Amino acid sequence: MYPDPVRLVVIALVWIAIVWVLWLRVRQFRARRRAWEAKASAAEPITRSMVFPPDASLRSGEAHLEFGFRGEDIIYRDGDKEAEIAFTYMKGPRIFTDSMRRWKDGTPFTDAERREVLGRAVAFVTAHRERPVIVVNVDDPAAGNWMSICDELRGEIDSVETDSDAQQRAFLKKTLGSE
Repeated sequence: MYPDPVRLVVIALVWIAIVWVLWLRVRQFRARRRAWEAKASAAEPITRSMVFPPDASLRSGEAHLEFGFRGEDIIYRDGDKEAEIAFTYMKGPRIFTDSMRRWKDGTPFTDAERREVLGRAVAFVTAHRERPVIVVNVDDPAAGNWMSICDELRGEIDSVETDSDAQQRAFLKKTLGSE
């Protein structure tokens, strides 16, 4: 009528093992969540990378970055200046340098502003997703400057890819099926 005592002990040990494994999983999850929250809170507000020394001429206020509509671009605001940076998460996070030519008011970026904007964009994407790939258009007049900036950011980015206007046209032709 009563179950075998050995069977009861085995059932009790199995339940203890299940509860112990679940407890360990919860602890791991909470530790990962705390680490992620600490990383996210440490990254806000986005601060300069150590690669870029302070330069008062670039700083009218603290820059603010946010992902745009559907996460397909990054909106960069620094004081009265604003720029949109092309960004995609196709095959991992990618920042496109050929979109960083001018501020929204039409003023072209200086070399120092290029360094500043790309460095902050890389820090922003890294804090919220993972290390990005930087895509440099070789037909861009500033391609050499972008490549040297990417060399400085080597430890903070995943890799550098090159693109050209001809490759972009071929991709659009293939994708849209136009002749």
